[in-house]
Formats: sequence, C-alpha cells, structure tokens
Amino acid sequence: MSQNPDPRQSMGPLSVGNVVSAGLRLYRDHLKVYFGIACRATLWALLPFVILIPIPLVLIYDQANPAILGLLIPAGFILFFYGMAKYMVNSALISRLAFCELTNQPESARDARRQVSPKLWIFLRAYLLFLLLSFGIWIGFYLIALVLGILGGFLAVSVQDNMAILVVLGLIAIIVFGMALSVIIRIFTRLFMYEVPLAIEEDITASQTIQRSWSLTKNHVGRVFLTLTVAFLISIPIYIIVQIIVSILQGVLLRVLAADPTSVGFQILSLIVGYVLGLVSGALLLPFWQAIKAVVYYDLRSRLEGLGMQLR
Repeated sequence: MSQNPDPRQSMGPLSVGNVVSAGLRLYRDHLKVYFGIACRATLWALLPFVILIPIPLVLIYDQANPAILGLLIPAGFILFFYGMAKYMVNSALISRLAFCELTNQPESARDARRQVSPKLWIFLRAYLLFLLLSFGIWIGFYLIALVLGILGGFLAVSVQDNMAILVVLGLIAIIVFGMALSVIIRIFTRLFMYEVPLAIEEDITASQTIQRSWSLTKNHVGRVFLTLTVAFLISIPIYIIVQIIVSILQGVLLRVLAADPTSVGFQILSLIVGYVLGLVSGALLLPFWQAIKAVVYYDLRSRLEGLGMQLR
C-alpha cells in the first residue's frame, strides 16, 4: 500500500491541494511539539485578560472605582501588546520549524526559539505596523463607500422616477463595491504571512518582513487566496463548535451573575469570554495555519529563488 509522500520530498512547485496536504501532514507529524508551542502562545495572548476580566464584573455590580479602573485599563493595554508580541514569536516559531522540515534542515524547538526570541520587539513593531496598515485600509474603504453612498443617494433622489437609471445605478454600486472588496482581499492575501520571513530570515526589520510577504506573493495572489479558502473550509467545524460553546457560556453567565443581558458590563464580559474561547480554539488551529504559511512561503521562495536556497 502506498504511503503519503513526505513533504520534504515535494521539492517542486506545489499545487493548492499539495500545499494544504503538506500543511496537514506537518501538523499531524509534529502535533505534540507544535501544539505545545501553540498553547504557550495562547497563554501569552490570554495574559491581558487577567487584568481586564475584573472590569466588567465591577461594572455589573455597580462598584466602579475610577482609580482602580484608571490603573487596570492602561495595564491591560500594556500587557496586551506585550502578550501579542510573545504570541507572534511563538506562532512564527511554528512556521520556522515547519519550513526547516520542508527544506530538510530540521531544527529542535529549543534551537529555533534561540533564533526567534531575540526578535521579540521587532515582532511587536511588525504587528503594530500591520495594525496601522489594516486600520488605514479599512478607513479608506469605508470613506470611499460613504462618499459613493452619498453621491448615489443624491443621484437616486434626482432620478427617482426613472426606474432604468435606478437599476443602472444599483448595478454600478454593486460593481464598485465588489471591486473595492476585491482590492482589500488582494492586499490582505499578500500580507497574510508577514511574520514568517522575520522568523526565518536574518537581518530583517519590521517593515522589511511586511515587504517580503508583499513581494513573494506578487503574481500569486489567486493561488494563495484559494489555498487560504480551502484551509478555512477545513477548519470550519472547529469554529462552529466554539460558537456553540460561547452561546452556552453566555447563558450560564446570565444565570450565575443574574445580570441584565443588555447591560454594558455583561456585554463586555461576554465579549471577553468569546475572545478567550476563540484563543483556546485557536491553539488547536494555530499549528495548522502556521504550517500552511510555512508551506506557502517555501513554495513561493522555491518558485522565485530556486530550490537550492539556504536560510538567510
């Protein structure tokens, strides 16, 4: 009976199916190591909520102390960014280990961590830069949508008696919206593995790791997006289970706290619980996604830079 090929032996350009299969194989073969790192990353991401969770409880029971809240909120933000930096270091560590397996240069988790951990603050800067870029992109999208909506509204009012023109305006609005959404999808597809080059390549800055993801995915956006779509479809069952658990916990919180479900405190607490559970489920999916990123990164480098590449 034939066996599944070792992903390290698939040295040529990979199809979408091969990328996902290689990611699944890496996830399965190294589950213990990768999942352990993913749990460590998740614990760092959960750290800020040790500070933030008391805030909605104080609001629910009407015992808010401005001095305490004034200390908890800044501390929570500081811990959030530090925790996210540690989260990125550990998640990128999984991609480095997977990439080393693909290039037949396996590293131990300890050796790989010694290479990645010193870049903690670079990871934080890359994360902040990515947040700023994302914020700017979405603000631009909403501003364009707002302007077009206002202009379209004025035009629709002025020709409200002409059904043919209204239909044309509606079609134009749909086309413009689809084009804008397509541009956003292309941008985020090109940036989806922005932390991976930083984990693998040497002498690279926060801006350069984002530029590296951008340049590697050039002319391959369609393949990368299709790969991410297939990977997402595979992970849907876990997302569904998490949503069911969140709904159950929200009902339990209502009974235990005897809180008004429309109150601000309860809404904040529900949001925190949902986010925490999302991170926990993410610990199961993080190794899979980071392995997918590593395989895509390997595939793109093999296409653009040849197969005899060495780690920079």
